[in-house]
Amino acid sequence: MESLHCDVLTLLKDELMRKIGLLICCLILLSCQNGDHKELITINVNVLKEDFNSIKNRIVIEKIIPLDDSIPIGKIRKAIIHKSNLFVHNKSKDEILCFNEKGELVYSIFSKGRGPEEYVSIQNFFIDFINDELVILSSDNKILRYSCNSGALLNVSKIENKAMILDGIQLSKDVIAWYTMGPEYNLEISNKGASKQFIPFIEARDMTFSEKAFSAREGNVLFVHGTCDYIYKVDKDTVNRLYFIDFGSYKIPVELYENPSQAMAVYEKQDVATKLDFIVENEGYLSFSYMLFPKASFNVKSQYSIYSKIDKKCYNFHSDTYLFPIYDCTDESFISLVSPAKISSVKESDIDRKIVEYIEHNNIREDANPMMVFWRLDY
Repeated sequence: MESLHCDVLTLLKDELMRKIGLLICCLILLSCQNGDHKELITINVNVLKEDFNSIKNRIVIEKIIPLDDSIPIGKIRKAIIHKSNLFVHNKSKDEILCFNEKGELVYSIFSKGRGPEEYVSIQNFFIDFINDELVILSSDNKILRYSCNSGALLNVSKIENKAMILDGIQLSKDVIAWYTMGPEYNLEISNKGASKQFIPFIEARDMTFSEKAFSAREGNVLFVHGTCDYIYKVDKDTVNRLYFIDFGSYKIPVELYENPSQAMAVYEKQDVATKLDFIVENEGYLSFSYMLFPKASFNVKSQYSIYSKIDKKCYNFHSDTYLFPIYDCTDESFISLVSPAKISSVKESDIDRKIVEYIEHNNIREDANPMMVFWRLDY
């Protein structure tokens, strides 16, 4: 009888261990699916360093395309490449311009007004790569969708109960992520009317605007917001921190945002680097802009960084570097919009000779529209 009792206990113990093992496997699998296994990558930025001279001999200009002068382009707020076409937000006239791979103007979208098929002003725009549509976000939270091919208006809708939609990105055919200025969250993922909210809104940290808060390449969407120094990876139903941008002694400690007055006081005591924007990612690099706030001053400067995923090194560039900001990228190349006027103000020794020769050979005027420059860093 005692032997039978021991056998039963042994069987129960084996069954229990089997179930525990199965449970552990399921938890590991679930963790992998949610992306929680990914380790947070810290990128250290030396705010004072200027790395252009150290990398300028590695810059390879692959292609230069001058943009059509038929419509003068003023301030460029955002530019995205899609199917060899370049889409530009000409902030000076509050319009979207579409150029083909030769730099010729294909069409323009100017629908400014208060009518049912017009935008009050362009808060932002993005390309829905999945449905092949251009999406304009009006400052009154109206969403206008246009055909990427023709520029024809396809649909108008509106998002209610949001302070302001700052940017967006299509995650799949029916799933879209919105970057919102509160009132409760920074990010909302909407799927056929149902929605999930992520990253609680903190006024002292998040009451800021963005030009390019999302970066998308196949299988990977990144997101930044406010004056938060994290870069998030966004999936259809999860949001995880992927990178932490460490500005060293120039950063605002994360814990201070729990007390807004303490966070704001840092700007009066020291120079501050924060406010990530213009994020662009391809297989080898991550590029982003940030702002440098001098102590108790309004003389704010934009600076830029490129992080090499291969050698785990971050390069820092000051605001007067002619190839920045980087507006978009392909799998191999960065895409910059370089103004001939800006080139004329830079020392010739600091400019790639190929660009100088192109301007001279094609007699490009100083007041001409920008040139689209495809470039990469050679190892």
